Amino acid sequence: MIVELGPGTGVLTRNALARMRPDAKLVAIEISSDFVDVLRKELPDPRLYLHHGSATEIEAALAKIGETGADLVMSGIPFSTLENGVGFATLQAARRVLRPNGRFVAYQFRSKVKDMGSPVFGARPETHSGFWNVPPMKIYVWRQSEATA
Repeated sequence: MIVELGPGTGVLTRNALARMRPDAKLVAIEISSDFVDVLRKELPDPRLYLHHGSATEIEAALAKIGETGADLVMSGIPFSTLENGVGFATLQAARRVLRPNGRFVAYQFRSKVKDMGSPVFGARPETHSGFWNVPPMKIYVWRQSEATA
């Protein structure tokens, strides 16, 4: 089970669907109705479930399809521009749904998510550089431990 926060026009969504097993599910949570319309039109994949709403609604989006947990939550939403409290609430929701050994992955241009995520996940993230992108991105990865799940 994969959750994608802020899929936009679906660049990462397409790549995830291309690599997923036939029985896997991807829940994409998008706040923009325009982007939801694009995704519905351009990605008619039965493994893709679209939720129009805030990234803080991960649990509700999963409940709509009878799920409670995720193995991966990935996010490209710009945490540095979110309203006060929304980023923290989003990270807390992601942590609540992650299964043991699940991962939260954020690809960002700024490091705000690193500062916000470390207290939520109880650890510093693995950090990778995405030099294929201009400007370069940072990729932050937190793994849910079995003890805290």
